[in-house]
Amino acid sequence: MTTTGAMNSNGACWYGGPTESTDGTTQYFYKAAFEVISGGRGAGSKDPIGGTRDSIGGTRDSIGGGRRSIADQLRTLSPDDSLDASAQTILVSNYDRNGSSSIDTMNEVNRIPCDVLTALNVPYQARWGTSVRVSLGFKDNLIWVGSSIGFNETMRSVADRQFVRCGIQ
Repeated sequence: MTTTGAMNSNGACWYGGPTESTDGTTQYFYKAAFEVISGGRGAGSKDPIGGTRDSIGGTRDSIGGGRRSIADQLRTLSPDDSLDASAQTILVSNYDRNGSSSIDTMNEVNRIPCDVLTALNVPYQARWGTSVRVSLGFKDNLIWVGSSIGFNETMRSVADRQFVRCGIQ
């Protein structure tokens, strides 16, 4: 298959936009994606050097995003000293709706689904041998350190209810 339209490369990165293929499909070239995703009649997904998407990019949640799910990102965090900072980056970037750089509204807390909270619990169990709810003081009568993963203390009780609702003790 050949394509018409602008396409060039700079090192290992492909640049461009939609181009019309000679077989009638529309191809999309993405910088750093290393692949051409078929937007036409199912011509298949190929990267610029002829492999399949899975052979170079692993599995994908969506064609456009190329990212693992939020739960997968949290579940696979390393239970080391970078755990809190890594969790905070993922949580705040996905659930902070008001730009405050923290999870500080009831709506933001309630938008976090159980699969994400359950996945967040995995590396904390591995590191501390107890739940994220206990480790970071979401549970009453414990020292509060939930801000280390992006939660504002004003949302402590709301988040605690969400952890309990999701089965995290």
